Amino acid sequence: MTALNVFYDASVALTVMLRLDPTVILVPKSIIKVTTLVREDLSIDNMLVTAARWRPDLEAVRTLVAAAELTKVRRSGADWGHKLRNADFYETSAGEDIG
Repeated sequence: MTALNVFYDASVALTVMLRLDPTVILVPKSIIKVTTLVREDLSIDNMLVTAARWRPDLEAVRTLVAAAELTKVRRSGADWGHKLRNADFYETSAGEDIG
């Protein structure tokens, strides 16, 4: 495949993706500025957290995470309540009942 064919195929693919008039032929600039879309120092975990926080289509994920966190908080509170209800009664060093 020649370079001209590769250029033409890429132009057609981009034209279709951008939904441009099919008669348009895209020609690159002589100097193309490189644009970084994603910071290279971000881990996959950080990218997923950022996506879940800001993308509208991931609102369901945010809702599930919030529900899980709320359930976790409620369970930890219930555990403390259970521990307090079942705690033995202790006396202070002065002999007073604190339970």
